[in-house]
Amino acid sequence: MSELRTSRVINQQSADFDNITLDTDGSTRFALADGGGGTPVLFVNKDNNRVGINDADPDQALDVSGNFNLTGNAVIGGTLNATGNVTFGGDIDITGDLDVNEITSNTDVTIDTNGRFDANVPAGGSAVFVGRLNGTQTSIIDGNGSVAFSGSFVSGATSAAAGNACEITDSSAVTTLAISKRGNQSNILPVAIYNDATAGDSNLVGFYGEVGGSTNLIGRIFYDRAAGQVVYSQTSDRRLKKNIKDSESALDTLANIKVRSYELKDNNNKINFGFIAQELYESHPLGVGKGDDEETIKQVWGVDYSKLVPLLTKGLQEALKKIETLETRIATLENS
Repeated sequence: MSELRTSRVINQQSADFDNITLDTDGSTRFALADGGGGTPVLFVNKDNNRVGINDADPDQALDVSGNFNLTGNAVIGGTLNATGNVTFGGDIDITGDLDVNEITSNTDVTIDTNGRFDANVPAGGSAVFVGRLNGTQTSIIDGNGSVAFSGSFVSGATSAAAGNACEITDSSAVTTLAISKRGNQSNILPVAIYNDATAGDSNLVGFYGEVGGSTNLIGRIFYDRAAGQVVYSQTSDRRLKKNIKDSESALDTLANIKVRSYELKDNNNKINFGFIAQELYESHPLGVGKGDDEETIKQVWGVDYSKLVPLLTKGLQEALKKIETLETRIATLENS
């Protein structure tokens, strides 16, 4: 038996049949309105190959105004722009941009209208966020709050400078990076730095600054493999200095430095030989990091003991010279 087919051909400038409108004036538009008319439920505009659902003027290939429920998988090669709710029952694969005001997925994943991303990993779950480059995993945030990445991590800039795997840039008058270890665990390292080089010196930390008219390495912390110890290297380059000559006597300065014994207020530990930063500043300010002078401490004073080494070296040299002179005089007297 042949199949019964029913069709109706509309061939006129504009026709309206029970809220179905077809324009054939060259624009090739099709609109399907609800029972009350008004904004069409479905709108197709062949002029720009756009489809609108509850939208008579779509600005995307598919523009949905209202809730959208998809029980299967979605593959999107362009931009997804949703002003209402979007529900996916399967996977979503977007190769273009994703522009949404808010995303919720039961209680597991939420992006609120302030842009905050909230992921609740269920029992047995692991990754909250996984980043990939050409299919290769480059970063991951797990449910315990741990972060790992194998590529460049950038904050405050559009891209990392050449050679930098991690870069944090900030021009505001606040702390750029703060690392805190809480829980009163003295045996845990807040920061661990590792270099797996097996030959030569292993660089651990580098410090950069504007010297010589450009940004250069001004200091570093590294493991000296030959000496078997960690070295703190500070800038002391002849090329950065001028008017080089022998220093003046250090004995008077050393004589004025007060070496103290004291107890620490926090734990009553006694220090037999040490300095008071405010006192040392009066005799040798180069080795002192100034703090505030308020009754309530906001920034403590500090001492860089390494800055005393040149002073002590000069004082020892002078003392040795005096000893040699005295020994010569004694020898002369004994032989006379």
